[in-house]
Amino acid sequence: MRNVGRLAWWTVATARPGVSGPRRGLLGHSSTVRTAHGGTIRIGRRFVGDSRVFLSSRGELVIGDDVFINSDSRVIAHRSVVIGDRVLFGSHVSVLDHDHHVDDSGKRLDISKSQFDIAPVRIGCDVWLGDKVTVVAGVTIGDNVIVGANSVVTRDIEPWTLVAGAPARVIRRLGPMALGDDGAPVGMSGPVGSDGPERGAGDAD
Repeated sequence: MRNVGRLAWWTVATARPGVSGPRRGLLGHSSTVRTAHGGTIRIGRRFVGDSRVFLSSRGELVIGDDVFINSDSRVIAHRSVVIGDRVLFGSHVSVLDHDHHVDDSGKRLDISKSQFDIAPVRIGCDVWLGDKVTVVAGVTIGDNVIVGANSVVTRDIEPWTLVAGAPARVIRRLGPMALGDDGAPVGMSGPVGSDGPERGAGDAD
């Protein structure tokens, strides 16, 4: 690696097997890029990751072009996480496609350390995830979305939407969808996406 301020030039060819992409990107100190159990990571052009970024895959992890991941953020794929182009991560963001399996049918709550409930995560293009956002398994985030700081995304998010909260709820529409037929701003206060069930807690490693 060649130091460039706080970051360093990172060569994909020197990473673990299963990692592919352009020859160089920027990755901060104490960051980790790893694969296991035949997993793959594909990183797009002009990738920048700040310090202590953690990327891990035992399935498929795809990161698009011009993605920036701020410090202390993690993306972990047990099956599939796909991130589009021009996505911006704040610091301490977690994107996980799995949760610890929980069985509450017995006399005690059984939280498995080795069994996971897994569902793919999709994040579209031109998305901004604010500081300390958590995206849990099974969620799809559309293009042109802002997720406010400290939010927990448990349901799908439609394109051109600003959401915030735990669980995340629609605050307002953005861009061309922000105006109604009369030209007045359109506001929404309901839960994100459809009325489908919320996903899990998103706390697994």
